[in-house]
This record gives sequence, structure tokens and C-alpha cells, in this order.
Amino acid sequence: MFTPEELQELNQALARTGQGPRLRESDEIHPLSIHVFGLCGAHYTGATQGRARRRRYRCAGNRQRDRRVPKCGCKSLDAELIEGRVWSEVCDLLSSPEKLLSLAEELLDMTKASGVDYAARIEDLDSQIEEIDTALGITVATTARQAARRKLGPQAAKEFTERATRPLEKELAELESLREQAAAWQQAAEAQVARAQDLQRLAEKAGSRMYSMSLSQQQEVYGLLDLRVTVLADGTRRRVRSDDTVVGWFRARNADVPILTDAAWERVAPIFEGRPGRKAKVGPRAYLEAILTKARTGCAWSAVPGGQSIYHKWSTSGLWDRLMEALADLPGTPVAQGAALPPLQIEGRVDPRLLIGNDSVPAEEDLKTSSARPM
Repeated sequence: MFTPEELQELNQALARTGQGPRLRESDEIHPLSIHVFGLCGAHYTGATQGRARRRRYRCAGNRQRDRRVPKCGCKSLDAELIEGRVWSEVCDLLSSPEKLLSLAEELLDMTKASGVDYAARIEDLDSQIEEIDTALGITVATTARQAARRKLGPQAAKEFTERATRPLEKELAELESLREQAAAWQQAAEAQVARAQDLQRLAEKAGSRMYSMSLSQQQEVYGLLDLRVTVLADGTRRRVRSDDTVVGWFRARNADVPILTDAAWERVAPIFEGRPGRKAKVGPRAYLEAILTKARTGCAWSAVPGGQSIYHKWSTSGLWDRLMEALADLPGTPVAQGAALPPLQIEGRVDPRLLIGNDSVPAEEDLKTSSARPM
């Protein structure tokens, strides 16, 4: 998980729109590192291999630190495929800004409902600590003079001073403990407010603009959502179908899949203006990016809700060809080549609890997807 300070930086990350191709960035950034877990329970980390700069995720259980412990045998995962699949699921998960805004409002309401002014509480404790500190200094000086008048030896004088200051030392320790606790509560409350603000910002960006986020931006979103991807089976049998129409379209033309940046969208947005039909809940940009993600990753149509019918409609009407013609000279990534992924479970959580162990507040909100289906 990210620290509260790192979570606050998500506001800046979400403000950017992923301009330009992400090809060079992807060589170094692996946004799903530590978020993917294999059958053995260990997490996967990203790695770039060979001169071809092939990006993959490898299970930590395959690192043989002790020869007496066998390697787990979990297979490595193609980075582009799993990143495309997971990000597609996350975008689908966040396609309803209302849910995120509701969670953000709940976090803010809970912070206000606590009714505690932590800054004032800390200030009061600091004042009490200062008073006890002063009293301790006076007591030590007074007992030293008394010990001298009584002509006590060093050990006796020390014990005499300790007896006199013990109640004050105890009270000081209690006050310092209370202050430390109040500071921790204040930090937790501020972190929840920041988290709520991040969720509000995320809700504003939910939808089509999320599809064009860079890998580093995706990494920050995964941290905010406490993303966890679990491999449900060893290996995979499914490959990209030879009759996968959208993948086949790019293969037949030996064309790369265009990256739908804001600049790219500006080219094709006018094509959708004034088109007849009922206005859909999901905008055309979101559908277009989802279909391009499918072409890029080879995922099943089931991972692109509504995408298959939209693609069929666009392709039969000639709209798809118009869109791709407008994007033909822009940067792109290779079409799926037949690799596949094992079945995955993708889930994310947003914890609305202000304080760990506080039973008076609701349990965490579960944003788990229904994606236990194979790729």
C-alpha cells in the first residue's frame, strides 16, 4: 500500500492524460508488481528480459534462495497481456463514478462524525506536558537541596529524588502516551480525508479518460484500490481464437493497435457526432478503448461488456474502418499474437474505517470484480 503522502500524489497523476505512446515507459515500469499472487501464495514482480526487452511477471516463489526449498513452478506471465486485462477490468469497475463518490462522501462524513478536534487535543496535551516538565525540574532542584541539607550520600540522595519525582514521571509518561495516540489518530483521520479526496478525483476521471492513463498512473490507481490479482490455475489452454474478428482485422492488415490518447480521440470524436440512436450509458470513447484493449491483449469478449455487439455494429456499418483510417498514422502497439493468460480473480478494496480496530465503524467496502473467469 502507498503512504498517505504517496496517495495524495494521485491527484497529480490523475490530472495527466497519458499523452503520447507508452512504449519506452513500459520497459521500466511494471504496475502490477506485488499486486499479482500465484498459486503458491507468493507475489509476482515485473522483469524485462533479453535484447528484445520482453516484459514479463515472474513469481517470487521461483527464486531459489535456499536449495533445500524447491521452486514453486508458477509460470511467468506476459506483461502486456495481464496489464491490459487487469486495467480493462479496473476501468469497467470504475465506470460508475457514483459508487466512488458515494464512498468518498462516506469517508468524509465518518471523519466529521468522530467529533474530535485532534489539533486542539494535541495542543492541550502539549500544554500539560510542559507543565509537568516544569514541575519535574522544580522538584529535582528542591529535592537536591533537601538532600544536601540532610547530608545524604550519593545513593541515598538519588533514591530520595526518585521517590519525589516518581508520581510526576508516571503522569508525564501517561500524557506523552496520550499525545502519541492522538497524533496517530490525527494522521489516520487526515489520511482518510486525503483518501476521500483521491476517490473524488478518481470519480471525476472515471470513464474514457482512464483508458489512456500511463503505466505509472495505473500503478498509483492500483495502490489506491489495494488491488489484488490472484492466479486461479496453473498455466492456460485458451489461445486467441483464429476467428477473433477484431484481432483478425489488425492481423489481416499487418497493423498495430492505435493508442487512444487525447490527441487521437480528438481526431475521431467528430465521427460520432450527430449519429442517430439512443444515448448509451457508456460513451463511445470508452467502448473504442475497450475494443482496442481486446485487440491488444486477446482477452475474451466477456472481459469487454457490451463490446462485441458495439464492434459488430461499427464494423457492419463501416464506422470501424473510418475510425481506424483516421488513426492509422498514430503510434500503436502490436496486436495479440496468440499468447494467453490463466484464469484470474481481480479485486480491489477501499477501506472506510477511520481507525484500525474501531468496531463502531462499518467494515471495508468491497470493490471486488466478478472476473474469476478465464481469459
